[in-house]
Amino acid sequence: MTAAVVPPPRPWAPGAPSGPGSAGDPQGVLLLQAQAAAQEAYRRSAGLVRMLDLIGRGGTPEQLAERAVEALSEIFSADLVLWGRTAATGMEVVASCGFGDGHPATLPPELLASGFLGTRSPGTWSPPAGTPAPVVAGVAVRRVAHVPVDSEPAGGSALVLTYAEGTGLQSTDLLMLRSIAERLQSAVQDAERRQTVERLAVAGARLARHLEPQALLAEAVGALTEISDAAWTSVVTVEDGIADLTTTGDWVVDDEARWPRPVTDLVSWPAALRGETTVVHDLADGPERLGTDLRGAARSMMCIPVLVEGEPVALLYAVDPRPGAFTTAAVDAAALLGGALAAALVNARLYRALAGSEARLRVLTDAISDMVAVVEAGGTVRWVSPSYTRGLGVPTDELVGCDWVERVHPDDRAAVRQALGSWPRVSRVEHRLRQGAAGSTGGDDGEWAWVETGLSVSSGEEGSTVLSSRFIGERRRLEDELRVQATHDSLTGLANRALVRRVLEERLATRPPGTVGVLFCDLDEFKAVNDRLGHEAGDDLLRQVADRLRECVRPGDLLARLGGDEFVVVLADDADREVLAAVGERMLAALRRSFCLGGDLGRDPVRIGASVGGALGDRVGEGAVSDLLRDADAAMYEAKRAGRGRVQVFDAAAAQRSVERLALRQEVQGALAREELRVQFQPIVALAGGRIEGVEALLRWRHPTLGDVPPDVFVPLAEDTGVIAAIGDWVVEETCRELAAWRALPDAEQLRASVNLSAVQLDDPAFVDRVVASMRRHGVPAGHLRLEVTENLERTPGQLRELHRLKDAGVSLVLDDFGVSYSNLAHVRDLPVDTLKIDRSFVRDLGGDAGARPLGVGIVRAVVALSEAAGLSVVAEGVETEEHRDALLRLGCRTAQGWLFAPALDADRVTALLVGGGVLTPVC
Repeated sequence: MTAAVVPPPRPWAPGAPSGPGSAGDPQGVLLLQAQAAAQEAYRRSAGLVRMLDLIGRGGTPEQLAERAVEALSEIFSADLVLWGRTAATGMEVVASCGFGDGHPATLPPELLASGFLGTRSPGTWSPPAGTPAPVVAGVAVRRVAHVPVDSEPAGGSALVLTYAEGTGLQSTDLLMLRSIAERLQSAVQDAERRQTVERLAVAGARLARHLEPQALLAEAVGALTEISDAAWTSVVTVEDGIADLTTTGDWVVDDEARWPRPVTDLVSWPAALRGETTVVHDLADGPERLGTDLRGAARSMMCIPVLVEGEPVALLYAVDPRPGAFTTAAVDAAALLGGALAAALVNARLYRALAGSEARLRVLTDAISDMVAVVEAGGTVRWVSPSYTRGLGVPTDELVGCDWVERVHPDDRAAVRQALGSWPRVSRVEHRLRQGAAGSTGGDDGEWAWVETGLSVSSGEEGSTVLSSRFIGERRRLEDELRVQATHDSLTGLANRALVRRVLEERLATRPPGTVGVLFCDLDEFKAVNDRLGHEAGDDLLRQVADRLRECVRPGDLLARLGGDEFVVVLADDADREVLAAVGERMLAALRRSFCLGGDLGRDPVRIGASVGGALGDRVGEGAVSDLLRDADAAMYEAKRAGRGRVQVFDAAAAQRSVERLALRQEVQGALAREELRVQFQPIVALAGGRIEGVEALLRWRHPTLGDVPPDVFVPLAEDTGVIAAIGDWVVEETCRELAAWRALPDAEQLRASVNLSAVQLDDPAFVDRVVASMRRHGVPAGHLRLEVTENLERTPGQLRELHRLKDAGVSLVLDDFGVSYSNLAHVRDLPVDTLKIDRSFVRDLGGDAGARPLGVGIVRAVVALSEAAGLSVVAEGVETEEHRDALLRLGCRTAQGWLFAPALDADRVTALLVGGGVLTPVC
């Protein structure tokens, strides 16, 4: 079967002519033809007028369609008229006429398969010769006329007229039918637009009723169903890159649907980001991922992004099993619905924010602790908050209408009035307000409370000011305390460093050069007392020292504690070197008397000493205070160097030494990086036979200009600056490396190496791990690396924990300088040590030019006995003579180190000794 083109015009022949005008009467024939033409013209005109009248009546698209097919059936004498939407697989009927009961309004497959419905031009169709005519609604169809009504992208609609007779329509009828179809298309589009506008108006009104997002989304889904006439509709919300199926209409989601899901799973997401609507008219034309899960086939899909501030916050979906289900008008209307939903969501968000703000405002107004008042330009109170009446203890009616300034303390009224007149340059003022009602005389009696009042212009009344006051009495009290704390030492009540600097700046600026005197006092042996008796006793000692120094300074002198055991006196009057020395001697005399600590009369009195340094300020300006304190500190160190317990006034030599010490402090921080440090090793030998049993690693610093700097000078500086951690790690690493090489030599596998440990290193929780890593890196077995700690270790819980970690890791611990400080037995008990080292000062007492000293001999004997009882080994250091060696052997000490055998040596020298047999003979 093929679609026929429009035939050429032919005379209208509704039936065979008869009577006048027959073939034998030419004039009659012409008359009949004229009559027929007139009838045809009248018929066309009447039909067109009728159609225009039907179209002009308006109504819904469905009503227009029904009226149109009925009129077309009469005008063109068609047996059946059908208005349907064409597609590749069939026809969806919009309206029909002539189909009786029991006959569905559709076309048979042979008509649909003919292909004539897919054309975009009017035409006719007849069954091929020799084939039976298809039957529609019980009527044989021998002629079909079709005219397209519109041209939607996925297939428009068409008018189909069928005839049982083969004549059908003439070409002029098709042209008329096409004209009617064009007008009908325009009328239907107008009706659809009106219907869409009405539906959008209804949807907008419905959306406006809701202020909750979920209700808005549900309303939008319903509106989308009405606008698009889709089988399934839903809304997908988007947040933080995740899409979630929030609300559905008749949407049926498969059980395996995975929601929520990434937005990138949605095929429509790229277009949504661009703010574009996605429409798929026939999914059969090309597989598409809808990003949705449906039971049943889906042929058409429409996705409308809902944009807020240019970003998709939701996606409206309409899906239908019909191909080409969504007209252009429906798509445009759905896009408008998306915009309306976006506006409604923004409105709902603003409403929630406003409601929350109002709720918070109500809560704040009812529960605010600040006292809020609104006063007129003249100071009359217009409104007060509930907290205002509670805070002042005054009824509202007594406050409203009164002059607010009259409740301000008389001494503060001038400042308050000035603040009120200076807003916004002055936004707050501190003053006192009267609490309680005014006295019977109306005067200024009553209680006064300190408040801080913030000022701002009222937005509601011209010239009014909002006053927000809060009580600050407690704050002022705390500020006073903080001012004292900021300038005074909490332990002793003396001035602190900040107050000292402030006073010195003032006096240096107002006194003649060289007359501002400062004394710097540092206690001797305070750390020993603190370690032996504990921190509480140490604090008690500092308080008693402060009390004694108060007694010996003059009125007007400023006594301060800078921290630790350092005290400073700033002299009130003009001073000179003699005055500094006199005051310093009084301070020393006061501190020479013994102290009884903790109120314990049974405890032995404690005696300490002190060293005092003095300096005179001779300049002003930036750095003058720091220079003066530095000079006094340098003089104090000179007093200590000279033997302690004395006063030293600053001079140029002390200044030079202070500068050198500061320079070393700076340079030691880069000594390791500049490769100025090296490690030497002093052999530890068996006294009987001289075999080398171990070595002690000793750190050396060769300064490029100063030469060798003593360890007791640069090690404290390294500890102060914090570089001791890096230096200590380097010493451990070097020692482990050399020890591993030495143990590989013949008869040296039992060699041990000791490294001195700073207390600062024990405060580093990662130190133990680094030591263990070095041992493993070089294959040093447990027990062959020893770390030496001094007896004056603070023994804090953290330090003790790290020492036990070292012991558990296989590191041996040595207690160095044993017997020099206090609490020896406590140290042996608390510290997990393996070895005690007898200090060189006791070894010197074993013999020499003056002979052996009994006390030293007794101490060494006691240390050896203690070690044997505790299962510890003993090493004596500082063995310089054979007399020392022999005495130690007699007292039971078997191991020692000292110049009698060898000084500290470079690693290659130690290697040579071990290769040569590892036995040292005394050096005479």
